[in-house]
Amino acid sequence: MIVMMEKTFNLIIYRMPKPTKKPCLDYAMHYLYRYPKTEKEMRTQLMKKNYFLEEIDDAMKTLKAKKYIDDRQFAELYLNSEVVKKGKALALMQQKLLFK
Repeated sequence: MIVMMEKTFNLIIYRMPKPTKKPCLDYAMHYLYRYPKTEKEMRTQLMKKNYFLEEIDDAMKTLKAKKYIDDRQFAELYLNSEVVKKGKALALMQQKLLFK
């Protein structure tokens, strides 16, 4: 007589906790890494990442205080780059800036 044994395996599944989202200011600094952004661009990106408005406001205050976000300086750098170095029309670049 042959007896067949059925083995069962109890699998224990370990789940890793979901990674926590970076603090708003840390993400903003990372987003600024490549090139300067306007305040509008930064706020839009932070909203896309589902940060709360209070977090965004706090991060923006810090970035402005440290002069990491400065719309006037951004405009000057942008115009210098596009008009002076690349030879594009000033009026066209000024119009583009209004949408940034």
